[in-house]
Amino acid sequence: MNNRASLQLGGDNWAAKDGNLLAYKSSLSEKNFFPIEFDFSRGADIAATRVNSSGLIEKYRENLLLQSNQFDTTWVTGGINETSGQSGYDGSNDAWLIESTLDYRSMSQTISLSNGVYTLSVYLKNVNTSTIGLNVIGSSSSIINVNLSNGTITSQSGSGIITSSVTDLGNGWYRVSVTVNQSITSVRFAFNETAGKSYYIQDAQLERGLAATSYLESGATTGKAGVLDNLPRIDYTGGTGSLLLEPSRSNKINYSEFFVQNWSSQETSIQVNASISPEGFKNAALLKGTTANSRHNIRMNSDTSVDSALSVFAKKKELRYIQIASVNTTGQYVNFDLEDGSVGNIGSDFSNVNVEEFSNGWYRLSVVSDNQSNDFYISLVSSKTAGWLETWSMSNATDGLYIYGAQHEQGSYATSYIPNYSGGSVTRVEDFNDYNDIVANPIVFGANDDFTLFFEGSFDELGNNMVMGGGNSGISGGSGRSYWWITNNSMLLKGHEEISIASAPFNPAKNTNYKLLVKRNGSQVDFYIDGIKISTNQQTTNTPFTVRSVGWSYNKTLYQVRGNIKQVLVFNEALSDNDCKTLTT
Repeated sequence: MNNRASLQLGGDNWAAKDGNLLAYKSSLSEKNFFPIEFDFSRGADIAATRVNSSGLIEKYRENLLLQSNQFDTTWVTGGINETSGQSGYDGSNDAWLIESTLDYRSMSQTISLSNGVYTLSVYLKNVNTSTIGLNVIGSSSSIINVNLSNGTITSQSGSGIITSSVTDLGNGWYRVSVTVNQSITSVRFAFNETAGKSYYIQDAQLERGLAATSYLESGATTGKAGVLDNLPRIDYTGGTGSLLLEPSRSNKINYSEFFVQNWSSQETSIQVNASISPEGFKNAALLKGTTANSRHNIRMNSDTSVDSALSVFAKKKELRYIQIASVNTTGQYVNFDLEDGSVGNIGSDFSNVNVEEFSNGWYRLSVVSDNQSNDFYISLVSSKTAGWLETWSMSNATDGLYIYGAQHEQGSYATSYIPNYSGGSVTRVEDFNDYNDIVANPIVFGANDDFTLFFEGSFDELGNNMVMGGGNSGISGGSGRSYWWITNNSMLLKGHEEISIASAPFNPAKNTNYKLLVKRNGSQVDFYIDGIKISTNQQTTNTPFTVRSVGWSYNKTLYQVRGNIKQVLVFNEALSDNDCKTLTT
């Protein structure tokens, strides 16, 4: 049946290109498909994430250096010869030979970055030098010295250093990285000895976060990948692709992955980069307790108003029980068992508790506070039935569990993860601004044309008069608009100049997938929900209808709407009753 659609969006054909969401429009004469580009608006945004087709959290990534593998351009050198075309770590000829002609030489790049967590990494191989220094200069002068003969870090200094590492890649090549928490004005690779020394270098990278991720090439502009500006977020939570649409939210937890900076600790310790996170990189933290008869927790002060959602990713190690709590009342807590993702005791002031399973034993735990939340506690507890901020004695100081990605946001449910690498809050902008989701090549139905429109998706948190549908032209003043609206209390079809030509009752539940269909056959308009025809309407006059878009439309200051679009189909015919039931079942 789908091969009869004049427009297909989603299903097994999710794709995006150059910031546009691609649909597929059938040619009636040639019976083939070609791309139709839906303009997509999400704004300049590095805070959005999605779950990719591999089940991993995918972020915006950026190599903040310029000319990251062109060391004779942006890089400042003196007393150094650079020769390209050398055999690299990856089997290419993209490495560079760096030779010092004077004593204690370096090459550096100027950059201006405010305080935060950054990781500098580079691929190095020794020729005849003893040590190479990686130096990150800013609010601290953070430096590590690496012996390339054996791949060891011989020394490091600077208050900004969080961690450093050397990874042996074979054939004499190492990937060396240093992670800092500071502002940055320049980075430098330095010879620490007299003239006549040399080494190979390839693929330098400076990025936000605790871990060195896969290399991104940069040139005159920075290298970018992942969830880019204005890129539709095709989300595979649960294994099935859908277009994720969310309102703007702010993560009020600063240093949401670095559970040391600005976090208070009570009889616990944190080991950074202790395990592979739901992101697929080694940037999850190990939370351990002590043997003291006490509370065992870490805490972040992040005041929000009523209806605030707290969430964190967690995975068992030796310990399996974890508590999310706040301190406004003793009723603000909930316990989780990381053995099976089950929920234990819940305090009277916490609601909307949710456990979302990720790969490799990870869970995302979330809860909504019904009163103002003064603090966000992540606590180690002895059982699922433990009380609020339990006092207990652990058997040793080595057992613990893994955590990653804490979030505290205002709202009645937890949205997708918003990473924060520094102090203050970080805001993810809304996915669809009002009336900005315009299709370049609209599908036009005349006043006497039949058509069928199909939508599959879910709604999470329904605001007053929330609408979702296709056909919004975005023309101001109402002239020329055509809609299929799905609201929180009815399902409407509107035509030219917002003339309502049909309406049907619909009361969607949150977090529930629906298959919805509207069909016009002559003057009759039928509505279907999940295999059932719920309403038949008679039009007095047929009205032109144009499909120009698919997306949200809501007052962004009043209505906080979230949902997932799984599939949209447009047919230039009125499908049979059996076809409509089959398609929506």
